[in-house]
Amino acid sequence: TMDKTVSSLESSKISILLSSVNATSSTNPSPTFASTLLYLIVSLVLALIALVLVRVVPMATGSGIPRMKSLFSGGIYFHYFLSWRSLFVKTVGLTCAYAAGLTVGKEGPFVHISACVATLLTRFSPFKRYADVSRLRHGLLATACATGVVAAFGCPFGGIIFAIEAVSTYFVVRSLPHMFISTTVASVCLRFYDPGQYSPLGTLNDETNDIKYVTVCVCTDYSL
Repeated sequence: TMDKTVSSLESSKISILLSSVNATSSTNPSPTFASTLLYLIVSLVLALIALVLVRVVPMATGSGIPRMKSLFSGGIYFHYFLSWRSLFVKTVGLTCAYAAGLTVGKEGPFVHISACVATLLTRFSPFKRYADVSRLRHGLLATACATGVVAAFGCPFGGIIFAIEAVSTYFVVRSLPHMFISTTVASVCLRFYDPGQYSPLGTLNDETNDIKYVTVCVCTDYSL
């Protein structure tokens, strides 16, 4: 959903840029100064929205992985780090940052978003026991970290390895099957949602007749 939103915003920006062209040269039309200025203003507004949001909720700033490692190490609690506020600000701010054209990685933010979703699920009665037992909560957050890596890159084994690395203090072995199932389901859902996004062979875009290649971890060879 985030990728679709970013794509729509970028398409709108391109439409603004090409809305009026310099008609003085029919062989080499170019955007006018007004459309270029409007394009830059829209990008700046999107970047400012992301900046204001993270100022309101400072725990949503940065990658999120260092704070997750601190949580796993024990004894450190970050207020609002895994709350609905951080989830909202991280999702909206990340979307605005991507649409503004800023260079932002996916791995850290998606891990943080997955951990926020997992924590919010513990407020519902079927998952209450994960909030009450620290061992179960530890395994739930580790599984969420692995799923976040899958959401970013589509590599299930890579997500599991990352989760084991992130919880380097100690790792509950019985959480490994849960992580494997979660990452596999996430990978399959991603392939159904956008079959070509994580395909090593790329997809043919019917509108532009361009081949879109993506880099995929070798560990995805086992998946569907």
